[in-house]
Amino acid sequence: MYFYSGKYSRNTLFFDYPLLGSLFLFIIGGFGIHFAMRDAALARAEKTTEASVTQYRSTAGTRSRRQYNLANSSVEYRCSYNFSVDGESYSRTGYISEHSVDDSIKAELQKHTDVPLKFSATVYYDSLNPSISSLTEFGVESENQYRIAGLVIGSGLVLIVLVALGAVLTASNKNGNGGIIVDAKGTVIYPEEVDAGRQGSADNPTKIGFL
Repeated sequence: MYFYSGKYSRNTLFFDYPLLGSLFLFIIGGFGIHFAMRDAALARAEKTTEASVTQYRSTAGTRSRRQYNLANSSVEYRCSYNFSVDGESYSRTGYISEHSVDDSIKAELQKHTDVPLKFSATVYYDSLNPSISSLTEFGVESENQYRIAGLVIGSGLVLIVLVALGAVLTASNKNGNGGIIVDAKGTVIYPEEVDAGRQGSADNPTKIGFL
């Protein structure tokens, strides 16, 4: 049994997994760019109206998430909201930023209680299709999506760079070994010895007879 240390084997699958991870990150980043472009287009036809918002709190804590941007971070609270456009009513769920409400509402949102909190807030909707709406400006949503997509795609590029560096190091080790073969007992066999053995086998082939 021989282990050939000077040539790539299918153990290069070690490098395939990070590449697959990079591809996955690129796909996720592509979806992020798609949604960012959609929100940017919606921002151009954006209109506003007042919505009735309900935030369901509990003693276990409010349902919230933290949104990051380049300047700062903010907490967004999950809620349901209702609004009307041209006499037609719409009911949606979404997140409202702590920066979109005054200090008194913000303090109430942070309380742990089973009593729902009701308040008014601005809703942003597509003038061509009011069923598409948000409690955050579409332009801001677009910027957030672009930011997240950039981070995801950047992570994929970092993985590719790491794989490339790994391949370079492996190639360096290959050149350093000079094609040395190590058998199962740990005996080092040099390339010229292997070539001599192969040449001897070629000069004296084994003859097999049939009875």
